[in-house]
Amino acid sequence: MDGREFSLQIEWEGRVEGLRMSLGTRLGISSHRVKLALGAEVLKNELTARACGLSDGCVVNVVILPPLYGTLGRAGVAAPGEVVAAKMELHDALAQAGKLTPIHT
Repeated sequence: MDGREFSLQIEWEGRVEGLRMSLGTRLGISSHRVKLALGAEVLKNELTARACGLSDGCVVNVVILPPLYGTLGRAGVAAPGEVVAAKMELHDALAQAGKLTPIHT
């Protein structure tokens, strides 16, 4: 993120997925774009807060993924990181070449 800090109250038996959804709502983004880490470990959605080792007063790092992850997640697609990275590189190259046309909805 950008260095912001949030204090959250969580249910110890609640799943990490619920915490991601709460943070996504609070940040105004899709929860599919939110990854949580405790130390060097990325927290798994299906585990409870307690099972992940969260404790009162602990610090959880939040990583915000590019919007593409939100789009893929909503469609139920789990693309490998290298595929998403290649797509983003292609997008940047096309943008630099002036070959992208904005989509107006």
